[in-house]
Amino acid sequence: PWDIYTYYGDTRIIETNYDAMADWVAYMRENAKDGLYGYECFGDWVAVESSPKKPIAGAYQFLSTKRLAAMARAIGKAGEADALEREAAEIAARFHQRYFDDASNQYPGGTQTANLVPLWFGITPEEKRAAVIDNLARNIAAHDYHLTTGFIGTAYLMPGLSTFGLDEIAGRLATARTYPSWGYMAEQGATTIWEQWDSNDFEKYCGGMNSFNHFTFGAVGQWYYEYLTGIRPLAPGFKRILFEPHLEAAQWAKASFASMHGTIACSWKKEAGFAMDIKVPANTTALVKTPMPCDASLGPQDRRIVDADGNTSFEIGAGTYSFHESPQ
Repeated sequence: PWDIYTYYGDTRIIETNYDAMADWVAYMRENAKDGLYGYECFGDWVAVESSPKKPIAGAYQFLSTKRLAAMARAIGKAGEADALEREAAEIAARFHQRYFDDASNQYPGGTQTANLVPLWFGITPEEKRAAVIDNLARNIAAHDYHLTTGFIGTAYLMPGLSTFGLDEIAGRLATARTYPSWGYMAEQGATTIWEQWDSNDFEKYCGGMNSFNHFTFGAVGQWYYEYLTGIRPLAPGFKRILFEPHLEAAQWAKASFASMHGTIACSWKKEAGFAMDIKVPANTTALVKTPMPCDASLGPQDRRIVDADGNTSFEIGAGTYSFHESPQ
């Protein structure tokens, strides 16, 4: 429900499912031990390196409570939203106190998923984030710039790396061609995403669970749209849009999305300097953040903003726009 609301802006899916979601959050609350849910089931399923399961359960207790608070506010349940936000903050503090090791700046297991999940969910305190991000980067480098994540960690790894300022590492993962990677699947002749990073190991999985058409690791598609090409919602249903491309993994990128307001599109290339074309649908506004200082032909209501470091951003309305790298 949260994702559908985010991308389409329709609160009816929240209203229809609110009681069920509230019941689930209540179940975790009631079955928590000393305030943290710790049920151990599948965890970071089919990961290259396994992560402890109890912390993952507690992290999802936080995220579920946080998301429910936001959805409560979206449908006018302000009192419930306030209470849930306080509860989520208490869960985050409890989680960090119980599981974080100050000496190593790691969460239990020290795996990519173990450190990524609390970072991405917003559990890790601000003063510790840089150290945990550094450990995540070091772990990926220690694995020769390959991921070790399973179903849970893979969904957040690439968006997390780009958000944390690690675009160069994200680009290396996106273009890797050896195991474990998406490129390895392609090199082995795959035309769909596998369930396992090494589903082609027939002896290992003979007679067992193994699919050659399984969406989960395909979550990387979100990164291609939202970070490589740079189209993200700043308000539910893309009423306000962010264009912020991350360039490390490619020489060019092009994508479009059929939003409730019309087609949103972005294409960019790095040939002879950076250039980008975007389309903003009617009845929406957009914030454009360019990866280097840029110029554009703007309308009378549009604004070009230059910060103290010379970086450019643009506040624009509906229309089509072309941006090009500013002369040095």
